[in-house]
Amino acid sequence: MANHTNHNVENFNVEQALRAYQECLVPLHYHELWSEIVNDFKNVDVTLNQRTTDINFQQFYNKQTLDEEEDSALIFGTNRVTFADNYNALSRNIGLFDLVLIEINHKTYFGMIVHAEQTKVKVASREECLNNNYASNTNSNELQFDLHTTIGIYVSRECSDAIQNYRKENKDKKLPIIKLSNITSSRRMISAIHNIHEWPQYRSLLKPMTEDLYFQLPQGYDPVNVIPEYGFNKSQSEAIAIAEYMFDDLQEHLHMVHGPPGTGKSRTIAGIVLKLLRKLPESGRKEKILLCAPSNNACDELCRRILDEIKKQDFPYRRG
Repeated sequence: MANHTNHNVENFNVEQALRAYQECLVPLHYHELWSEIVNDFKNVDVTLNQRTTDINFQQFYNKQTLDEEEDSALIFGTNRVTFADNYNALSRNIGLFDLVLIEINHKTYFGMIVHAEQTKVKVASREECLNNNYASNTNSNELQFDLHTTIGIYVSRECSDAIQNYRKENKDKKLPIIKLSNITSSRRMISAIHNIHEWPQYRSLLKPMTEDLYFQLPQGYDPVNVIPEYGFNKSQSEAIAIAEYMFDDLQEHLHMVHGPPGTGKSRTIAGIVLKLLRKLPESGRKEKILLCAPSNNACDELCRRILDEIKKQDFPYRRG
């Protein structure tokens, strides 16, 4: 059996497996991306008017794609956003990797913001606030900040041509763009898939083997010695103990905790975080704990669970 396993490893085509891995997961992430965009646009309590920002387009550059056809373009313009001194935005701000809609002559185009650079901030006095266009949105005692930003948007060549024709036909060079969603998280996940070969353990992920140390329990761990505490059940306590032993083991390990909704996975993660926070000062290692989740809401939920667990365990901590 061992010889058969070694033979499989020796004949394992890593590059082919890597291509198959990417070809499978990247389309799935794109599918999830569009689902998230639809959910963001439908479910977020923001009106269409609040999503709209006027851009003054000024520069146009045609770009070639991989097939050497000039079917895309990079367009640059400026955007002005006004803030009150309480940091509440008085108009919708836009940022890097926002997916936007551009409507020209009753036709809609997609675009993605690939450049956003702050170029100028003007501070208006309280007296000036009373006389400007945004006075109805601010209190007379507030200062007002005008933020000028240079925006670069990646669009189709057809969209770029339509904008240039619009500018020729209309004296007003500004065009409204509508923010759909931000794809930063999805972009990072897709980028991670493309760059997985830079991770030292990527071979283990592409071809998992039962004897691979990466998937073995950490050295010294024995479930018999696990004593549940702080209200965790046996399974949750074992997962926390495994994480503790993984911290002490020089060998890298991967351990997966899975279960249906309501089984306490999030609280178990919080328990792991607190256990490692207790061990870090003792170890003398200047390391940090990285928590990742597929969405901002999931990250927020984990933070809430950790704060709840801090209170339950009376764990000393300081904010900041």
